[in-house]
Amino acid sequence: MRSLVLFAAVSLQFTACAKEKAKPAPPLPVSISKIAGSPNQQQGEFSGSVQPFAQVQVRAQIDGTIKKIYGPAKKGREYQSGDRIKSGARLLDVDTAIYSRQVDKAAAEVESARASQIAADAEYKRISELFADDSVSRAELDRSRASRDAARAQLSANRHQLAEARTELSYCEISTPLTGVILKRNVEEGDLVKAGSLTFQIANDEKMKVVFAVPGADQSKFSVGQKQQLMLRDLNNEHFTGIVSRVGAMADAQTKLFDVEVVVENPERQLKQGMVARLLPAERESSEKEPAEAAPSSPAFRIPLASIVRPPGESQGLQVYTVELNEHTDSGTAKKRAVRLRSLANDAAYVEGLRPDELVIVRGATIAREGMTVKVVR
Repeated sequence: MRSLVLFAAVSLQFTACAKEKAKPAPPLPVSISKIAGSPNQQQGEFSGSVQPFAQVQVRAQIDGTIKKIYGPAKKGREYQSGDRIKSGARLLDVDTAIYSRQVDKAAAEVESARASQIAADAEYKRISELFADDSVSRAELDRSRASRDAARAQLSANRHQLAEARTELSYCEISTPLTGVILKRNVEEGDLVKAGSLTFQIANDEKMKVVFAVPGADQSKFSVGQKQQLMLRDLNNEHFTGIVSRVGAMADAQTKLFDVEVVVENPERQLKQGMVARLLPAERESSEKEPAEAAPSSPAFRIPLASIVRPPGESQGLQVYTVELNEHTDSGTAKKRAVRLRSLANDAAYVEGLRPDELVIVRGATIAREGMTVKVVR
């Protein structure tokens, strides 16, 4: 009888555990993005971000407190983003008090070491003369020579320390190494900086570069020195002529796209960092001669780059997760969709394989899975 009661208790406990395990998991919180109703990019066009041809990050080389930040002549203010500046112009000063004292101390030690060397040289000369007259021993001559050599070595070391102290003092004056425009100022007067701290970002914008990501099928259409036409929507679709300066020989490990860099002269400073340029490959001009029956490429839609992920457990292929929301709710089911990457533009991508007006998962895409219940977080 006792065994029967024990068996019943164990059965009830197992049934309770089974029911507890069967409890459905809560929906995955995600954010979504709606695909545009029509393709944003046509076949043969690629988008890239405008960047300065040359850019430097001016960093502090010593620790200290910023004593002064300079500014444009006759404007009565400190340098700020957008100001133009010439190579060698002073940007800021770090407080010199500590470093000036180190220079003074090192200079005093050099003078002391020089005096010691003079005395050691004179003593060695005297001992040498006495040794020549057999008035002192060889051992005494050797000791005098060693003292002289030590004094000379000490003077050399002190001079080196003085040179280092003067170099550190010179680091208190920070200047720009190139002519261009200030992109960003990262410090304020009174800030404590460490060696390596970023103070200013400066770019030479006399010419700019645009880096495009193109599929392997189009990579061979570009060559260094080739002229290319660019169009900038930010400048009322104005066209610019650039020169291909680099064609990537190796595809990106994740996107499988090749970089193509185009340099554009910018004498009037119209092109600004961050603008989006569109490039038309030269072969596009000959497309009118192609047979009319050639099959068009699938449309490419613009989606957030963060929504694109690898299929779980695979190193090849790309996919996104779409979601169809249940009527009058913020919940739905994740559906995986394989996509083909056409090109990149800043934090967005142009992909084939989607339909207009679909919703793609952005935040949560890396942990979403096929059939998973998700809840949209506004």
